[in-house]
Amino acid sequence: MPEADFPSILLGAGASSETDVFVEVHIWGPMSLRTVEQILMPKPRSKAFGKSLRDRLKGLDVTVKETA
Repeated sequence: MPEADFPSILLGAGASSETDVFVEVHIWGPMSLRTVEQILMPKPRSKAFGKSLRDRLKGLDVTVKETA
């Protein structure tokens, strides 16, 4: 299976977060921000928060994307 197909089997976006269908994963062992490649988050209420988060993660090559 191509890597690009993974998101569609791991998350099915519903009409709201309450109706989303997703796979929850628990990771046992060491994990840091260097483990993370991308963060998907709802659009923050504050533009300053979104900018601050992106700025902090830029040096770690972590992509932050806003979901609808």
